[in-house]
Amino acid sequence: MAVPEAFLTSKNQLWTTPWPVINQLKPEFDFTLDVAACKLSAKAPEFYTESDDAFAQDWLKDARGGDAWCNPPYALYNGKRVGDWVQKGWEFGKLGLTTVFLLPLNKNDQDWYHDLVIPFAEKRTYRGRIQFVDPTTGKPPIVWSKKLKKWVKNGNSQGSNLFIFGPKAKHGQESSITVPH
Repeated sequence: MAVPEAFLTSKNQLWTTPWPVINQLKPEFDFTLDVAACKLSAKAPEFYTESDDAFAQDWLKDARGGDAWCNPPYALYNGKRVGDWVQKGWEFGKLGLTTVFLLPLNKNDQDWYHDLVIPFAEKRTYRGRIQFVDPTTGKPPIVWSKKLKKWVKNGNSQGSNLFIFGPKAKHGQESSITVPH
């Protein structure tokens, strides 16, 4: 089966959270700001693009009384790493903004995880893997599975966590949620 090259790898960080994940959270959270987005991937009416530099913005003011969503780039972004995003969300959480982060499971060895997440965040671990999607097509990437020896959807190689900071977080609480379809 021939697969278009555009679906095989991501040359940028535009893979986005699928809407069912956001819709599952809507009963609890009013996402009015997406702090790491582009026009095609934004999950809230207000959003910051890379050129806006989320680290130079006032998340609390721009959320306008709502909550912030953050599925940060996992690679270096304007000189910042995942832990820098979490630090910023924790800081705004202390000021009264609820920020919900979607992050990969493999981050629990990081200093920021021990210093910020364990003592200050609510943690929800997804049962199943989220299939991130291309914001232009709404479809997951197609990758070659060495194990299965065939093309498969979903290049996500690990599970995900939600970390919640701010007034709506149940600090220190951990729970499991199922990936919506």
